[in-house]
Amino acid sequence: MEVAPEELKKLAPKTSEEMAIQEFVSLNEIDPVYFETSYYAVPEEVGEKAYSLLYQALQKTKLVAVAELAMHSRSHVVIVRPGRNGLVAHTMFYSAEVHADEEFHATRASVSPGELELAQKLVLALETTFDPDKYKDTYRESLETLIAGKMAATKPEPVAEPEPRKKVVDIADALRASLSALKKPAANTPSTPAKKTSRGSA
Repeated sequence: MEVAPEELKKLAPKTSEEMAIQEFVSLNEIDPVYFETSYYAVPEEVGEKAYSLLYQALQKTKLVAVAELAMHSRSHVVIVRPGRNGLVAHTMFYSAEVHADEEFHATRASVSPGELELAQKLVLALETTFDPDKYKDTYRESLETLIAGKMAATKPEPVAEPEPRKKVVDIADALRASLSALKKPAANTPSTPAKKTSRGSA
């Protein structure tokens, strides 16, 4: 059996700039594994009031909108949530695309109460506020340095290879050692997160 390209083209939904909101849910109910791509939603001039109204309503209710959108020749389920200053849209994977049966099942029986207590102490000792500016794309920085060096006709400095991680034989000993040398990090001063580059605008 063969399917002609013309037949597939007829099945593909036409791209639309409109999102049809279906319902509103709590963001806490959505497993992050379903999130695919993030976009900053931008309204047309005639829709700015409706945009602002939805933005403020979602802020007040603490809910997010579930909508449907057609783009890139396929239909998408989209989560629309209030961001710092406007609406952010996240395209979602369909449940059939998430292979939950492949998730590894951690065994509780292999962990002793003492090890769990040490692990909890380590987690709480390292608790802080999330600051995305702390995390750098070292590969991109190294690539930019390499390109800049070539453009300047100079030999770039070699990038040091990261040392391989040592295998932890005894998790209890490792946690105990980490706790003994640990200094609780100071709370981060709230900062404006760097604007994430998106693949497009919903």
